[in-house]
This record gives sequence, C-alpha cells and structure tokens, in this order.
Amino acid sequence: MVMRILMPLVCCTLLLSCQLSKRTVRPDRKWAPALLQEDLKVMQSLLEAFHPSLYAYFPREEWMEASASFRYGIKDSLTTHQFLYGTVLPLISSIRCGHTQARYPKRLADQIRRHPPGFFPLQLKCWSDTMMVVGHLNPADSVVPRGSLLTAIDGLGTREIRDAMFRFMPADGYAQNFNNHRLSTSFPALHRNIFGLRPTNRIVIRTPAGIDTTLVLP
Repeated sequence: MVMRILMPLVCCTLLLSCQLSKRTVRPDRKWAPALLQEDLKVMQSLLEAFHPSLYAYFPREEWMEASASFRYGIKDSLTTHQFLYGTVLPLISSIRCGHTQARYPKRLADQIRRHPPGFFPLQLKCWSDTMMVVGHLNPADSVVPRGSLLTAIDGLGTREIRDAMFRFMPADGYAQNFNNHRLSTSFPALHRNIFGLRPTNRIVIRTPAGIDTTLVLP
C-alpha cells in the first residue's frame, strides 16, 4: 500500500504518512483511486477500532453511510492535497472531535513550508460574526487600513467563508471558539488550501472611517 495512516492513541490524532521517495515528493503527484479508497478504508477501520467516542455526535449508521459515500465517491486520481481537503478532512470534521485530525505527510509538509505556493494576502482576527484586518503579508503593497472589517472575498460573505472553512476544521462538539482562533492565526494558508490560490482576490472592506470599499489585491 502506497499510503499509511497512523493514529497515536494518546491524542487520537490521525497522520497521513505517504511513503514517498525523495524523487516522488511532488505536490502535483496524483494517486490512483483504488489506493485512495484503500487508504480511507484503513482510516475508517482505525477510527472504529480505537476512537473513544466516534459516535457521540455522528450515529453509527450515518457514519458508515458517510464513509462509504466518501470512499466510493473517489472516481479519479487525486493529489495528496485534493484527497486531504476533498475527502479526509470533511469526513473527520463530521466526528466533531477536536483531537482527531489529519495532516500532510511530513516530508511533503516540510517541502511546502520551504517553497510555499503563495497565500491570501491579509492577516485577520476572526470572531463568530466578524473578521478584522490586522496585517498584510506584504506591507509594501498594503492598501488595506488595519482595523478595517472584511465583509466579502471574491463574492462570498465572511459568514459563508467561515462556515465553509469550518467544514475542514475539527471541533469538540458544536463549540467553534478554538477554530475562530485557528482562523486568526492561519487564515492566509487556510484560505489558500480550501479555496485555492488566485492571481488576485477581490475584497470588500469597511474602513475604520466607516467607508465601504472594494479592492483587488495580488
């Protein structure tokens, strides 16, 4: 099997660990559907065998149905990123256990950190109903005043963005306070991973002076 999933029992954390040689560690490497389906089946078996409260928020029948739907829904070859964000994370977040997570294989994660493909340009402080601009990843290009309230990105309101991103972020039960904190510390990378990287982003903000403004950011 090309991929291996490990789950330390102490923290119930899932780690995707692709067994890749140095010459095959490429973000664009695609894996055959059969391999991905088998990897998901292994993950499902480990969770069912060892997770202490797998069905607390997700009845067993619904879990089995969702797992099968995700597994057999894989029809085409996928990159590790597509598999992680399109299949694994949505399934894991439905368990509603904040200590059950999946990540990139370490070697691939290290490579992405060394050669990041880019980020959404704004750093935000996020609450349940508000996103405030607190910084810019490229201060020399910044045209967004700190303290501005972000109201939309590429046609999506901030509530829609937040709800969509939470589909990929595990939480304990229905409490999302910690995920608001995670958005505050990692929004540029999370937005890229979930919505994809674009040459520009069209944003709508309300400046500290109360002026609504639309801007296009590289």
